[in-house]
Amino acid sequence: MVTKEQFSEIVEDYKPDYSIFNDEPELTNNLKQIIYDKLDEVDKRIILLYAELGSLRKLGLELGISTSSAWIKINEIRNKINKYL
Repeated sequence: MVTKEQFSEIVEDYKPDYSIFNDEPELTNNLKQIIYDKLDEVDKRIILLYAELGSLRKLGLELGISTSSAWIKINEIRNKINKYL
């Protein structure tokens, strides 16, 4: 399994496109606030990269990990987000 430090190195150069949150309903605003305020920088970048790429397979390829490892990481982040919803 990829460690948090390895994820940090992988996503270090990734700059999220926060414009995906423009003009959206209340739920999106709540998600945006949770992502900005509650997630650490690595998780923030990973979940936004996943949103931009649109698939776990592409996320895994981008991060250099398997699709199942990408699913595990995204699921962990989703669980963190769900705690605040």
